[in-house]
Amino acid sequence: MRLLVALAVAGTLAAAAGSALANHQVGHGTPAKSLPELTKAAEQNDAVAQNNLAVMYATGSGVKQDYAQAAKWYEKAAEQGYAIAQYNLAAMYEHGMGVARDPRAAAIWYQLAADQGDAWAQFNLGRLESAGDLKHTVSAYRWLYLANEADDSEVRRVAAPLLKEVAAQLTGAQAAEATRLVSAWKARVKK
Repeated sequence: MRLLVALAVAGTLAAAAGSALANHQVGHGTPAKSLPELTKAAEQNDAVAQNNLAVMYATGSGVKQDYAQAAKWYEKAAEQGYAIAQYNLAAMYEHGMGVARDPRAAAIWYQLAADQGDAWAQFNLGRLESAGDLKHTVSAYRWLYLANEADDSEVRRVAAPLLKEVAAQLTGAQAAEATRLVSAWKARVKK
């Protein structure tokens, strides 16, 4: 199970979509290390170390809080395909923390993590696609449906009402397409 570290920025992310989204996620596999050891591992392209170093910069845990440094290290790990870092980088882009606010970039990074089965990324991508400039109701339904099936009860709690709202907006043909997308994603993941 992922460890969640509350982001120490009063209300910035929490105001955006509830306290469940105000988290930077720490990766697994890297035992607790001193800052120099973690930095060395990150510089040697250890994606988990890069993500965890970024969390330290994002939260000001053991280092001076620096969102630009956090975004830099998240991006290094995200580019290696590390889903947790992709999620974290997406959140930085969504809220303009350490990078210019860019909902489209956020959606791209959320999608990369969502494609790997990250339930929070699935929820956040569905949320972004459910309204505004990125509105794509059929795709939003797919991601919210998948998030609503997650093992994480907190994800299901926040996904369920939005899924219901999006489902009510679908025409019959759109509902059929959304169901097809869910089935296709599940079939791809089972392979």
